[in-house]
Amino acid sequence: MKKADLFVGLLILFLSTMMFVLTQRFVGQAYTGYGPDRFPRFLALVWGILGLSLIVNALRGRFIEEEMRITAYGLKRIGVVLAITIAVLISMQWLGFLLASVVYIFLIMSYLGERGWLGRSAASLGISLGVYLIFRYVMVVPLPECCFLSFI
Repeated sequence: MKKADLFVGLLILFLSTMMFVLTQRFVGQAYTGYGPDRFPRFLALVWGILGLSLIVNALRGRFIEEEMRITAYGLKRIGVVLAITIAVLISMQWLGFLLASVVYIFLIMSYLGERGWLGRSAASLGISLGVYLIFRYVMVVPLPECCFLSFI
C-alpha cells in the first residue's frame, strides 16, 4: 500500500493546491469582513496538510497493509447509504437543514450498527446543531428552513 498511499497523497496535494489557486477567482466581500474564498481556502489548506502527512507516513514506512476487495455486502451498504443521502437531500427543502441533518445522521448511525438510541439521538442532534450554528452564525451561510412549520 506504500505506492497507493504515495499516489493518493500526491493527488490530494495536487487537488488542494488547485482548489486554493482557483478560489482566487471568487470575488466579493460579506459584511463579516471576509469573502467567499475564505472557507474553501481553509479546506484546501487542511486537505493539503492531510495529503502531505499521508506522503510523509508512506515514506517513513507507516502505512497499513491490508487487502481491499469489493464485495456484494459492501456494495449493498454503499447503495443503502447513497439512497438515504439522496432521500434526505430531496426532503431537505421541506424539513429544513437542521431537522433533515438530525434525521440523516440518526438513520446512517442506525444502519451502520451503532447501538443505543440515546447515543445516536444525542450525537445526531449535537452534530447537526453544531454544524447549523457554525454555518448560520459564523460563516453566515443561508440554509434551507423548515417550510411545513410555517403552516402551523
